Amino acid sequence: MISVEEREIILKSFWEIGDNIRQRQYISSNIETVDSKYRYPKENRNRCHNQAYFLIKNEEKIRVCKKFFMATLDIGDTIIRTTIKKRDCNLIVVSGKRSKHRKHKNLDPDLKEAVRNHINSIPRVESHYLRSKTKREYFEGSLNIATLYRLYKEKCLEQDSHYVRISFYEHIFNTEFNIGFHKPKKDQCTTCESYRNSNKEDKKQL
Repeated sequence: MISVEEREIILKSFWEIGDNIRQRQYISSNIETVDSKYRYPKENRNRCHNQAYFLIKNEEKIRVCKKFFMATLDIGDTIIRTTIKKRDCNLIVVSGKRSKHRKHKNLDPDLKEAVRNHINSIPRVESHYLRSKTKREYFEGSLNIATLYRLYKEKCLEQDSHYVRISFYEHIFNTEFNIGFHKPKKDQCTTCESYRNSNKEDKKQL
């Protein structure tokens, strides 16, 4: 068995690779094609092939189900299907060839626009009670830069497209957008503020 702590280590190691080609290599190396034990009765049917999924624990391959594999690496089915298809067609790029991970210098304007589009695709709300004082917006939920970048990168991997480093993603977020991750304390109505600051007796009357 693979513990929760061990799965977290595997997840962290996978996303720290920071290169979609090497990540696909990792996925491919841990998925093996096996023959199905079931044969179709019709003679013209070829024997089916299934995929066996593995995770590394103490340098040993541990077989797991597909759902466990995807959940541990935090990837979707599209990435797996694309990786298997490329592998079967000998299209998995060997290490040493140019990565699709782009550096900041001479960055393609389309990549910058893709980052902007991704940030704009995330639902957000305005600061209602400070609207007259600020134009700042806020993301709902427990989002942060790391989570946004992971979602952005996963989308790029699914589409087999180039992506930027997290530092550049964060640079665009901080310099081109006025968005926060938490509502300010003043974003509460007067009644809420009064209740929070009142004593027990006063709270009963509110």
